[in-house]
Amino acid sequence: MTACNDIKPEVGITGTPVIDKTGNIPNVLYVVTEEYNSGSSPTITQRLHALNIFTGADVAPYLDIATAYGGPSNFAAGYQNQRPALALTHDSSGNPLIYVAWASNCDITPYTGKAAVFTLTGGTPALSLLATFDVTGGVSGATQGGIWMGGGGPAIDDVTGGSKDVYLSTGNGNVSYGSPLTSSALGMSMLRLDLNLSSTPVFSVVGAYTPNEYNILNNGSGSDCSSLLQLPLPYTSPNNTYCIKADVDLDSGGVILARPTGSGVLPSDTNFVYLGM
Repeated sequence: MTACNDIKPEVGITGTPVIDKTGNIPNVLYVVTEEYNSGSSPTITQRLHALNIFTGADVAPYLDIATAYGGPSNFAAGYQNQRPALALTHDSSGNPLIYVAWASNCDITPYTGKAAVFTLTGGTPALSLLATFDVTGGVSGATQGGIWMGGGGPAIDDVTGGSKDVYLSTGNGNVSYGSPLTSSALGMSMLRLDLNLSSTPVFSVVGAYTPNEYNILNNGSGSDCSSLLQLPLPYTSPNNTYCIKADVDLDSGGVILARPTGSGVLPSDTNFVYLGM
């Protein structure tokens, strides 16, 4: 457990749940809980629950997220904080795809930004983990890159092109572009992930945008304003610059996905992604 007590008096539920009314198993609320278990050997657990929206009863046994990830070395429940809202789509068979993302407890490392997709299937319903994504891309020494989004959920396009495109944003952390993009560290960035639901589901990074001055957004302009942020028009402060006194996250607001309409000048599968900051 980290020393930070930013959420009190209870840990409980932070990310907004999502409800599935129409899938193969309808009328289910999905929610992530975080529990602090005191005692001689205190532990922290994070669990995904599937609850009947009418009775509150478990539709399936809860899923321990660290266990699903393969253990605490892959998912440190005391450092990861499930802040964004959950999101939901369905696969071609009507099974739910539950998207969950994480940032940190109080920016205390060694957290990393994480996203995962889960499902609920079976005659005897059971929750399972399908695919995971880490913002650091496995880059040596990279940390942070939390997915905050002001409590908003991932924006998902599962209509155009037959794929599951997942849009999200990250804050803080290392930036190191590699090839393929999936092997990059992408803190302080806007990301487009592709979810391939083949026999072994996997996330791939198919698009990324990082501001040129991400270091200033990460660290501020310094006490003497020696590192000024260059602003675009129509901002008219001196030389179109601004002194940032502290950390300003790219993803302090959520993302919204909108499809252009009208004359058809843009390709039919083009999306506009709006970022709140």
